[in-house]
Formats: sequence, structure tokens, C-alpha cells
Amino acid sequence: EQLFPKVFEKPVVEVGKWYRNGDTSHKKSVAFLTDYNKSTNHYKGYGFDIDGNWSNGNDNYVWGSSNWIEATLSDLQPLFEAEFNKRYKEGDLLGSPHSGAEFEYRAKDVEYDQLLSNVSYIGHFCIFKNGNFAKVIKSAKLIKAEQELEQAKKRVEELKGKC
Repeated sequence: EQLFPKVFEKPVVEVGKWYRNGDTSHKKSVAFLTDYNKSTNHYKGYGFDIDGNWSNGNDNYVWGSSNWIEATLSDLQPLFEAEFNKRYKEGDLLGSPHSGAEFEYRAKDVEYDQLLSNVSYIGHFCIFKNGNFAKVIKSAKLIKAEQELEQAKKRVEELKGKC
């Protein structure tokens, strides 16, 4: 250990940053570190597992890699694009995880440039912040069905007036 100290060094990481697994077979494994225990080399946080599936993480969830590399926007963006596409459909009514404000989901309007700061927006509306995603308040299908129902009610009233 004294002859080759670099071999025995633990990786230097910072809580509050995104990291990806340096193992090339685990490219989809990306985590935002919320806690790091240097003596045990255990990481806690949330992010994507080796299959690209989201994990909220919690106090019991430990990321076990010893080969973390600071993530870039190009590491994060495709994972978040896929996650947004899993969670949301065009036209869904969402509630911001930050303010609760309601807004419509439009994939083309998602801004990914601030993901390294742990946030993503659609215009002025927050869609992701600190491990929390916007919640679907109403699906696009339900919104469309409600609109069709209202149109049908109006048509019924029009027809009643003609009798």
C-alpha cells in the first residue's frame, strides 16, 4: 500500500453531484449522490440503475460501485428522455414537484440543459427537481374524453331545443 498508494485510494466524490458508473457495461447506471460514507465506500442517492430504470433511493438504498465518474449532460439526457416518455404522454396535465403549478406535457418543450443542477423544466414549469418528478393530474386521454362528453352534452341540448 505504501509503494502504490494510488491503487488503494477511494474515489473522490461530492455529495450533490451526478455520477455515472465507470464500468462500460453499466453505462446507464447514473446516480445523484445524497450521502457518501468514505470509510465503507457506500453511496446513497437516487438515479438510474444498470438497466436505465429509475430508483428513488432512500436511506436503505446503497449504490455499490467503486468506479464513479462525474456525469455529463450527454450521460443524463437520454436517460431522462426515456423516463419522461415512460411517465408521460403528450397532452397530460402535470403538477410541478416544486410549486404544484399545473401545466401540459409537451416532449418537444422539455429543457434538459439544467439536469446537472438536478432540475428540468418545460418553459417556466418544473418537471423534475431533486429526485422528484411532476405528477400526472389528468391523462391526455381523460382530458379528451371530458371534452368529447361536454360536446355531446351540448349537442343533446341543441337537439332538445329543436323538438
